[in-house]
Amino acid sequence: MSFSYTDTLTADKDYVRFQIGDTVEAVEMFSDEAIEAILEEHDDNVFQAISELLDYIPTSPGVLLALHDAAGRTFTMSRLAAVYAQFAEQWSGRR
Repeated sequence: MSFSYTDTLTADKDYVRFQIGDTVEAVEMFSDEAIEAILEEHDDNVFQAISELLDYIPTSPGVLLALHDAAGRTFTMSRLAAVYAQFAEQWSGRR
């Protein structure tokens, strides 16, 4: 699995990474292939892809652990899950 990010946001994958905060390889939440698969699943609709990925983060122990470690363990994993769940809710317009 690979990771790439360009801050010019010219590729849909980069825009998705930017919006979900997955821009540092050392704290990778999703591989390029996973993001591209979600984009393909949603006919390249970046907004739907972002919403789905944000919904996934609070339910993924592996992603939460990576975020927890990256934050220097200053947040509990349950707090990180709550923050991302709220972010997902706001993004998807369910709020």
